[in-house]
Amino acid sequence: MCYFNVLKHNWFYYIVILICNYSCSRPVAKFIDPEYYKPGKIAILPTLYNENDTTATRIFRHLLYEEMQKKEYCRLLTLPEIDVLLAQSGIDYTDYSQLLHLDKLFRLLEVDGLMYSQILDLSFTATQKKVHANFKLFTPVFYMIWEDEREVKRTRSSGSGCTDIVAVAIVDLFITPLIKSASRTMHDHELKQEMQKCIHLSLKTLP
Repeated sequence: MCYFNVLKHNWFYYIVILICNYSCSRPVAKFIDPEYYKPGKIAILPTLYNENDTTATRIFRHLLYEEMQKKEYCRLLTLPEIDVLLAQSGIDYTDYSQLLHLDKLFRLLEVDGLMYSQILDLSFTATQKKVHANFKLFTPVFYMIWEDEREVKRTRSSGSGCTDIVAVAIVDLFITPLIKSASRTMHDHELKQEMQKCIHLSLKTLP
């Protein structure tokens, strides 16, 4: 009987640990409007980024569209449809202020959800790869119903020796720019994998 009680308590302990680990490992959205309703159709707007890296914004937005498709969260307006409608209306999406006219965009795109994404930081060196991005979802009535911010970082130790430090400096000075250049010519991006993970983690928190 005593053995049974010990076993029962042990199982309870393990279950509690598993639940805690699961809840701690799940990403949590930073903002959800408690009165939200789920949009029926979403337009994923051009990704914003302060740096002059159109390849990064184009690939990031495409990855976001693909991840939303996989989730089957709702219907999506295709990216070419969005871009044509924006161009026809004279909206310049490189001017961030023009993408913040929510009422106009809802009417123009005929959707009840607008997905914004903004790259806050991209870092690619011999010792680190980092993607930091913010996501927002708006509806016509409640406006922002969801916001999430994610950072994905991969770090590789360069060692502490003088030789290692010099080697890393040489790689960052000569090799890294070549890798960046090669990836851009292939319509790819050196941080594509990190972008995808960042988006995937963030979309897990959608309400």
